[in-house]
Amino acid sequence: MRTVEILQSSLVVPSEDTPREKLVLSNLDLVAVRKRNNTVYLFKNTEGAKDFFSVEVLKTALAKALVLFYPFAGRHVVGSDGRDLVDCNAEGVLFVVARLDCTADSIQSEPMSPELEELFVPKVSHSSAPLHMSQIRHLKIRCSEGSNITNVSTFVAVTALVWKCYCIAQGLAAETKSRLYFTADIRNRIQPPISDYFGNGVIRLSTTSEVSKITSSQIGVVAGSVKAVINGLTDEFVRSFIDYVEVMRDKKMSVITDISESDLRVRTIIGIPIYDIDFGWGNPQVVSWERFTENRVVYLMNEPGKDAGIKVVVALDSPTMKQFQKVFYEELLLADEENNRLEFSLQ
Repeated sequence: MRTVEILQSSLVVPSEDTPREKLVLSNLDLVAVRKRNNTVYLFKNTEGAKDFFSVEVLKTALAKALVLFYPFAGRHVVGSDGRDLVDCNAEGVLFVVARLDCTADSIQSEPMSPELEELFVPKVSHSSAPLHMSQIRHLKIRCSEGSNITNVSTFVAVTALVWKCYCIAQGLAAETKSRLYFTADIRNRIQPPISDYFGNGVIRLSTTSEVSKITSSQIGVVAGSVKAVINGLTDEFVRSFIDYVEVMRDKKMSVITDISESDLRVRTIIGIPIYDIDFGWGNPQVVSWERFTENRVVYLMNEPGKDAGIKVVVALDSPTMKQFQKVFYEELLLADEENNRLEFSLQ
């Protein structure tokens, strides 16, 4: 078993004086899940540079960055009125240097090796499947056929597909209700749109349907259910939600920690340039989330490279995972075949 050797652990503070103030967390921050989102970035020394990894350079750069993003160097506190605050006291952020005796090539696959899973993540079965752009286009065409929806987004199309496949894979009774949870960005949904906003900008949405409708309907019907919820995310809805949180502030807001076996959560970072992270080492070879191991969760992210497709990472129990993979690829094959028939008929 490979072990991690901790070489250094210290606090890095801003390199210059920063404002000393206490920032009130917004109502949207109050409903966010309070846990770290640990992300693993793997960079490879492709040019064999001896000074490829410099601890001092990283620490100096971090100290400079904290001047601009000084709240990150602060601490969470509770005010006298009970409100959650960020105390911008410049106490710094934790910086840890460690060594693992292995090569970049040995951990360059997805899912991660057992050694990396032991180091970075809890034990959960997960699988990764790439969706190429041609497959996504075919899937969008299927979503538009047999339904009244247009302008189907990649998120809606892929989410509809995984929800349908999940319900089939679980073998749920036809009358069972399945709830789909996902988050949506509100920054451009309210008027005027939010810009230069530092806090949480997403809220949780959900939609429910009978399993029989999800599994027996065309994929466009399922996509329509997802799209209808997103279309309902209006300026009025968002402001009403924020007001509701204010009214309920002194009471415990419900936060999902576990869900029924009939329900599914979809998390997405589609459109976020995760592969553009640049520490001076070029683009990362691998990007992975620690949270890949939550059960009954599907993660959607862009594949590296321009015009690349979407990576679908699924975290399920092992028996369901095997059936999900089978159904998922059957649905993709069906989409390709239907699109090929369409293209042939148009020639």
